[in-house]
Amino acid sequence: MKIRTKIAVLFLILSLVPLMVMGKFAYENGRQAIKDNLGLAFEQLAHTQIKKIEERLEDVYQNTGRWSRMSIMQEVVIGDMNASIQSFLMDIKKGGNEFTYLGVINPEGRVVASTLPEMLDKDFPGVPVETFIRYIKAGRPHVSDVHYSGISKEWEITFSFPIKAEFAPDKVIGIILAGWNAATLSRMVHLSANEGTEQEVKGNHFMLMRNDGLIIAAPDFEQRDVFKSNLLERGLRSALLASRQNKGYLVEKDEHGTESLIGYDYARGQNDFPDMGWFGFVLSNTDTAFASIERLKAVTFSGGLIVILIVIVLSVIASRRLTTPLSDIAQAADELARGNFQTRVAMNSKDEFADLARAFNTMAEDLQRTTVSKTYFESIIATANDAFVSMDQEGTIRDWNQAAERAFGWTRAQALGKPLEKTIIPPQYREAHLKGLKHFLETGEGPVIGKTLELAALHRDGHEFPIEIAVWVTDRTDGKYQFNAFIRDITQRKAMERKFETILETAPDAIIIVDSEGKIVIINSQAEKMFGYNREELLGKFIEIFLPQELKLRHIEHRKKFVNTGESRLMAAGLVFGVTKDGRKVPLEISLAPMKAGGENLVIATVRDVTQRKAKEDELRHAHQELAEREKALRRTFGDLSNAHEQLKQTQNQLVQSEKLASIGQLAAGVAHEINNPVGFISNNMEILAQYLAGYAKILTMGGRVKESLAQGDLAGAKSAAEEMARMEKEIDLDYIMNDTHALMEHNRKGIERIQKIVNDLRAFSREDKNVMERVQIEDVIEGILTIVHSEVKYKAKLEKDYGDTPPIECSPQRLGQVFINLIVNALQAIEGTGIIGIKTYRQNEFVCVDVRDTGKGIPQENLDKIFDPFFTTKPVGQGTGLGLSVSHEIVKKHGGEMTVRSQPDKGTTFTIKLPVDHEKGTNS
Repeated sequence: MKIRTKIAVLFLILSLVPLMVMGKFAYENGRQAIKDNLGLAFEQLAHTQIKKIEERLEDVYQNTGRWSRMSIMQEVVIGDMNASIQSFLMDIKKGGNEFTYLGVINPEGRVVASTLPEMLDKDFPGVPVETFIRYIKAGRPHVSDVHYSGISKEWEITFSFPIKAEFAPDKVIGIILAGWNAATLSRMVHLSANEGTEQEVKGNHFMLMRNDGLIIAAPDFEQRDVFKSNLLERGLRSALLASRQNKGYLVEKDEHGTESLIGYDYARGQNDFPDMGWFGFVLSNTDTAFASIERLKAVTFSGGLIVILIVIVLSVIASRRLTTPLSDIAQAADELARGNFQTRVAMNSKDEFADLARAFNTMAEDLQRTTVSKTYFESIIATANDAFVSMDQEGTIRDWNQAAERAFGWTRAQALGKPLEKTIIPPQYREAHLKGLKHFLETGEGPVIGKTLELAALHRDGHEFPIEIAVWVTDRTDGKYQFNAFIRDITQRKAMERKFETILETAPDAIIIVDSEGKIVIINSQAEKMFGYNREELLGKFIEIFLPQELKLRHIEHRKKFVNTGESRLMAAGLVFGVTKDGRKVPLEISLAPMKAGGENLVIATVRDVTQRKAKEDELRHAHQELAEREKALRRTFGDLSNAHEQLKQTQNQLVQSEKLASIGQLAAGVAHEINNPVGFISNNMEILAQYLAGYAKILTMGGRVKESLAQGDLAGAKSAAEEMARMEKEIDLDYIMNDTHALMEHNRKGIERIQKIVNDLRAFSREDKNVMERVQIEDVIEGILTIVHSEVKYKAKLEKDYGDTPPIECSPQRLGQVFINLIVNALQAIEGTGIIGIKTYRQNEFVCVDVRDTGKGIPQENLDKIFDPFFTTKPVGQGTGLGLSVSHEIVKKHGGEMTVRSQPDKGTTFTIKLPVDHEKGTNS
């Protein structure tokens, strides 16, 4: 940096630093004051908004409780026969958009009245009867948090109140449900001026969150986030604090980088819903909140610019007067560095600059007298055998001899003036070269200076080659550094070294080279593996490190004698032992040979471990004897296996049949209930038919009287009997009886067919099969099983069927029925509460596939590999034999198919069965 610039910067610093410090102090204090005032106001606004919402919810709560106590609600006992409850609920719904759904449910979970007509006379969806019974027995109101309703398909808060009998207050006869539309919350969160000062309200808005961070109310322009965005998942610290029942304010950035001032408070709850767990924000963009202080910042900045302009003008004038003499001296010094030793500086003043000019002129005169020619030095460099390269501290080449031209392919004219890193330094080392140069210029230290190193260099044609380089540094007359280096191409030397290393490392035996003193100088990787030492642990150590203690002294004498005589010899295998690092003795075969390198006598030892050879000889002798004994044992084992195979086939058939009977035993109560249902309504219909027949008999009797009177010519008696007959027909409603009799008979017929189908499916499933293969639709087998398990399924799971276009397969229907009944029963036992069982069929190449999935508690990962093992079960004692899945797996394998399972804990399990269309092809494959 020039002195003129330094003076200008100094003036700027001395004038601007105090001004900037004062402005910064005023800005920060003003911003903090605004933040504190607005933050407290926002916190109070949040509190007010939450309180207003709680008061509205309290009104809804009280209204719902009042409706539950109305006398018309007593009709829930008889089922709202005159629709008075239904009319009342519809009137409430028409009164506004506050309610998404209103309904009344009896103790059996049946919808008695509802604002959704399609719900009438149906079981309340998604909730088992046991849940309603629990509510009814408790006799307490319940308020749910904001949730998405599967009934109304909207977000709502559900108020549930028990309906109690008027003359038995402790008896609960039903429940009234009121789904309050959560969208109403967004219409209640608009801030208005009467809730705070105009300054507090302008540009601010309020948002309401559920305790888990989900936004449940926001102004119109934020509606895209309502019921979708979660502030806790966004990572907002204010949301986390409010969810932990803290209140306050802070400045925070959202995930888009927008900064806002946020005041927050949490819902304290009313007596009727203390655990609602909401919290609210009042927030404003900091650009709006701190607009006044930002205007002050802009004014301060403008004033600072004016001050900077004035200081720059004054500093330029002052620095020009001070630095002009220095510029003259610098220009003269540059001329002197170029070799113009006649250069002198004029002295026009009597100050320190004149003294500096006088000293410069004296230095120039001394240089002119003492300068010598560079020809001698340049001739030495030019004729050197090694490449000479010189570089300035900017990295530019300044000298390049003929050896450098031959080594790198660049002529002197082409190289001079080029950056060194772009000519001879490979790309992968250029960054390190520049960093090293920068480090030396800053500290005066460099790892390569004054040392001889082996590196890689780049030829002009692009190929890299190894070099040996020595670098030193000199000072130039201009005070800058000059870096000089002699460089030698060592390509041939490196090639020979690599060839030797390749031969050494690829040798199958351990190779150890020692010097005349017996010290190890080279080993290969095979020697490291054989003796267990690292290379660093062996280099420089005596060769006796590999010998047992009792042989070390004697070996030293043999070694010295061998070095003196230099005769190659082979030491017999198994007669020489070496010692590994861990103390093991190893039988060795060793070959010794002398060699010379660099005028030094060396010994090369080739060592082979013969442990395995000796061990294999012993193993072969023992193996032959063991083979003879094993042959005899195998013959005995083959006979035992044949007998066991026949017993296993008989046991397997018995096991399949016993598992069938066990499954029917588990389902007996449900099957009985399925049969009792049609039997019950058939019996009821028969009683009604008996009543109809009694009335019809009376009509026939009256008809006989009319006929008898007519036969006797008694017209008056016939007319009287006919009138009595007409009155009786009207009284018993003969037309209705005739029509209803047909309907009752049709119902009885269907009930009998239902019983017949259940019995036939049970007989088909439970009878002992002879493994006879039939060609049937897999869907027909599944439907027969679903008939048996229908009673168990309908109270605990929703059944979803997705049948594909599958061809008939060759199978044993009874045995496959056992597989499906086991899977469905297991799925029901895995479901806690209620859930879904899905059955899907589809074709996959030459296979028909069946997926049986459930939404139960799933199977732990560590049990997935064991569930098909016999007697493995996770059920409590007495609730399972552990044979169901094992038997099912074996049945599928016998059909030439496969059975797999996928499961995630708490999400459910899916069993997949693949069965070949052609049984014989599947078995062969």
